[in-house]
Amino acid sequence: MTFEMQSETRAVKDTAIDISWKENFSAWMNAEECSSVYGRSSYLEALISGSGRGGRFLFPHIDLQGRCLAHGCFQELILYREDLDEMGRLFSSDSSLMLRIESLFKMLVHIGNGKKGIRILIAGNSQVSGPLGLFFTPEVDHITQAECWKQVLENAEQQWGPFAIILAKEFGNEQQASTIKKMKAAGFKSVSSLPVMMMQIEPSWNSFEDYLLAMSAKYRIRAKAARKKGAKVSSSSWGTIEIREHLDQIENLYLNVYSRARFRLMRIDPVYFLNLKHNLGDRFKFEAYHTNAQLIGFRTSIDNGKSLDAHLIGLDYEANKEHSLYINMLYDYVEHAIANNFSSIDFGRTAMEIKSTVGAVPVDFTPLVKIRNPLLNGLTCVLMENTASASWIQRHPFKD
Repeated sequence: MTFEMQSETRAVKDTAIDISWKENFSAWMNAEECSSVYGRSSYLEALISGSGRGGRFLFPHIDLQGRCLAHGCFQELILYREDLDEMGRLFSSDSSLMLRIESLFKMLVHIGNGKKGIRILIAGNSQVSGPLGLFFTPEVDHITQAECWKQVLENAEQQWGPFAIILAKEFGNEQQASTIKKMKAAGFKSVSSLPVMMMQIEPSWNSFEDYLLAMSAKYRIRAKAARKKGAKVSSSSWGTIEIREHLDQIENLYLNVYSRARFRLMRIDPVYFLNLKHNLGDRFKFEAYHTNAQLIGFRTSIDNGKSLDAHLIGLDYEANKEHSLYINMLYDYVEHAIANNFSSIDFGRTAMEIKSTVGAVPVDFTPLVKIRNPLLNGLTCVLMENTASASWIQRHPFKD
């Protein structure tokens, strides 16, 4: 650590950083300077417009001695018992005992917060995986980041009142070990969660055929069979006009997938896709899949620098059976990444095994949660920190 950063770290520990909050990100944020697309006003405006639940977005800004250290995007949700049920499974185990404990847990959370509902603070992005709660300037080291996280979450309750649950999502286990340690000391518990599936694009792949040649014979045969099965499906890239004309169909296809998700934090309104396309232009891709002019699915992606981020999808599951639609969407992500010189693909969580068949590997991120009720927070410690994630088989499709 340089002398300058040592001095800065001491200053952060010895002096309270300056934290200000806005309910309108444009009031303080220079629109497009953030290195991550998810911290820019063009993306945040679309996220806010597509927020399907009640609640509000809160935007912290962190300064130290007049210099900006970070800005962020948090979301406050107010949930009732029916909302807790809609969120699906909270714990990884499917045992009958865990199902009963989960039901009791939801009931206790609801009772403990009465008819006013449960105030939840999400320090991060409900639609995207990764450490996207605070966006730090490049020179801020990990120790300083940890102190910023601790202070901003303490300040959030001082500024906006107590929250029943604070969910900070999420932290890289190696890159942000200091933050995880400091937040656990402040009462946060790590949540057993599914890994994020990431895939590196080899520089030697100049075409989809090069990618197939890198596979072992078994997986190359499977890929070609899937491509043949999906040959009757056509796809097209949609702009704002086409998206607007098909919002109802888009919503139905999205809800097909959303309703099957194990854990559902927030349902989005389809206007989210429309505004993403309007605001991000070519950095947001909406690919529609159809047979005989009938829309049977869609996939979306976001250009996040060198990473192609696979985003939300929609499926007709009957068409999926007939045309192997989902696996072909995954191959289309790979083909698009190769053709456009991306270094990696972020496939997000869920469907880990099938994503591993196209070459994705698991990367662990740690969400942290703190429940205001000390009894429930202790129960969370026992259940979440000692419950293994759902088992799955990682496939290895490449020759090496």
